[in-house]
Amino acid sequence: MIPKIREVPDVTWTQERLKYRILKFRSQRTSEHSTSTMPDVGVLGVIFPLSWLLIILFLQVNELKAQGNKAFQAKDYDAAIDLFTQAIALDPKNHVLWSNRSAAKAGKKQWADALADAEEVSGSRFYAI
Repeated sequence: MIPKIREVPDVTWTQERLKYRILKFRSQRTSEHSTSTMPDVGVLGVIFPLSWLLIILFLQVNELKAQGNKAFQAKDYDAAIDLFTQAIALDPKNHVLWSNRSAAKAGKKQWADALADAEEVSGSRFYAI
């Protein structure tokens, strides 16, 4: 029998699975301790391990980038610029976001702003994923 090949989950599936795990973690924490002793810190009022917060941040940035790319393809440059700006606020060292926003500004014929974003990409403070 040939095993089924599992498809790579999309971002929505991953976010739903992560929410499930977060709520499960929260219920375990509240059953171990009284809720009055738990500080209201972090997403959904839970203290998360750093890796979970990074995953949530990564998912948010990728979702904003995907929406920005769709807006750019639809030639809705204002929406694309706004979405890429939101993503840059979350991940300012991601050179792809700066490059995409530069392209959206060029599409709107904002040449000076497009050049400024393009010059940000040429800096040495960026990383590649």
